[in-house]
Amino acid sequence: SSQYCGMVLTKFWPVMKQLEKEEDIVINVLVVEDQETNAKILCLLLELLGCIASVVHTAEEALALIAQASNQFDLILLDIGLPDRSGIEIFPELQRLLPKDHKVPVLAVSAFLAEEAQEHCYAIGMDEVLSKPFTVERLSRVIEKHLPHKADLITFRVERT
Repeated sequence: SSQYCGMVLTKFWPVMKQLEKEEDIVINVLVVEDQETNAKILCLLLELLGCIASVVHTAEEALALIAQASNQFDLILLDIGLPDRSGIEIFPELQRLLPKDHKVPVLAVSAFLAEEAQEHCYAIGMDEVLSKPFTVERLSRVIEKHLPHKADLITFRVERT
């Protein structure tokens, strides 16, 4: 079962008129991570960025949730080393379940991913590979890159020098 990680941490919402749906003003992220500590850290980083995170811990839970609510998510963080099936193995199934009318970036996340495996992730169509550990700044840049239409919703700003 999925769990909600917490509240959106933001002090200032931009004035947004004429928005009909709440999902237009948030970034919804599905975190697929089997290690509880890693899942909590990812949730905290996402909350710092103003995102709402839902967490599942297995490949099968991820596939079941996407099958039910594929339009709910803007971004997916997919751990490669899941206990039941690898993130690489389930990626084609995940792609088939995702909505066809808009792109949902899928980012591979792993602590132990050789360069060859990273290249394979890109070759099969994953949008990015994040090596753990990574910083909130790195995550912010990746979200801005893959969701430019929602970049103004990110509440944690990284100073570019």
